[in-house]
Amino acid sequence: PNTIFDWKAIYELPLKVTVDTKTRQFQYKMLHRILYTNKMLFKMNLVDTSKCTFCNDFDETIEHLMLHCSYSTLFWKDIIQWLNTFQINVELLSETTILFGIFENENFRLINHLILIGKQVIYTCRARKIKPHLPIFFAKLQNISAIELDIAKRRGALEHYYNKWNSLLSWLQL
Repeated sequence: PNTIFDWKAIYELPLKVTVDTKTRQFQYKMLHRILYTNKMLFKMNLVDTSKCTFCNDFDETIEHLMLHCSYSTLFWKDIIQWLNTFQINVELLSETTILFGIFENENFRLINHLILIGKQVIYTCRARKIKPHLPIFFAKLQNISAIELDIAKRRGALEHYYNKWNSLLSWLQL
């Protein structure tokens, strides 16, 4: 299907949802297809196989790694289930929303930031040759939330921080 994307909104999304520069940089690299996966590394003779680090069944591309690998899809389902326990309702993360973001949601900033963190975790796990799972996501989430809290304090923007993280504050216990 011919889908029309608002590329300006897609590229601005990381700037709107996080002050963490590493997360912003990660999404930029992903959108520009400069995150190296086994398919590309194999072509450069830097790895022995083009197959997925997690499932070893298909060529490892950005799309396979983030969307189609059985381990990644299970990881996304676990994140959705976890979010639903906080009444953050995300019924389904489609391929488009995982890659580019969700633009129609009351928790726009938080959900999109969590999606970005999820993608970072998948890619980091790939580099470490471990399967993505929630404890790694939780550790990354707590780290980034603490960074954002520190930045908000220094900038006098605590209200902005609490508006975004309000749904998860009891879990974060910062």
